[in-house]
Amino acid sequence: MKRALILIALAVVTFGARGFEVSNVQDEIAEAGTFTRTRVTEGKTVFSFIAPNQWTPSMEPAGKLYSLHSSKLDATFNLRLLTNGYPASAAKFKEAAAAAYTEMNVVDEFGAACGSGGGYGLDIRHVVAGKFGMNTRVAVFPAPEGSLEVSLSTPNASLESLHSAWVAFLNSVRIEKAPPKQ
Repeated sequence: MKRALILIALAVVTFGARGFEVSNVQDEIAEAGTFTRTRVTEGKTVFSFIAPNQWTPSMEPAGKLYSLHSSKLDATFNLRLLTNGYPASAAKFKEAAAAAYTEMNVVDEFGAACGSGGGYGLDIRHVVAGKFGMNTRVAVFPAPEGSLEVSLSTPNASLESLHSAWVAFLNSVRIEKAPPKQ
């Protein structure tokens, strides 16, 4: 009995929940050279990405949110880990977005892809703080403990003008199961 309790305690320590941990790692692609990949670990999920040049990071660990702000402060990428599961359909994702964004109008619906696979996407117009119009492209992807929501928001620019930045960023996003804590 005592041995079983020790093994259970060891399992809790080894596989216990992690906090919002951020690190930068050097990665290499033969054709592109060395670059920095940002890795975020939360619980049993790791997501990583390559930040666009000259974009400034900020974090909100309690909200499981990592943001990147353009140098002109006219656009923001947000990556948020959601623990309420992955939507069962594009319609369910649209319902969840309608609940999350104030005065939302869907401009377009699309299948989204990141470096780890497919998901659902929306282009939306919505209102922030009751008076500011915002254009947002948002996509959701399955993760080991829920889903990862990736969005690109801008008050001024059209989403089409930021499409190449969106595609490049999503192509760099990887989602995986975290290895057991050592």
